[in-house]
Amino acid sequence: DEADRMLDVGFRPQIQRIARACGTKRQTALYTATLTKGVRELAQSILQDPVNIGLAEPDTIPETIQHNLVFCDSHEHKLEVLDLMLTKSNMRQAL
Repeated sequence: DEADRMLDVGFRPQIQRIARACGTKRQTALYTATLTKGVRELAQSILQDPVNIGLAEPDTIPETIQHNLVFCDSHEHKLEVLDLMLTKSNMRQAL
């Protein structure tokens, strides 16, 4: 999982060494939410006939997602805004 993060922290040599040690008769799966150039290059170096399964177009945001930004100037103001958001809005999820 998160193949891009494994590359970011420098695990490419270890991944390639493990793949070589396992031989060619193996099943390997790489999972990542962001298919970077580095992940594509790693896949080419350790996979045979890789299959890419994409779940969404890159840089797309579903129309049902709404983004809001509220600046709060104090802790009390933040609590008031949070209370309003939770009690007066019809949102089902928040992050």
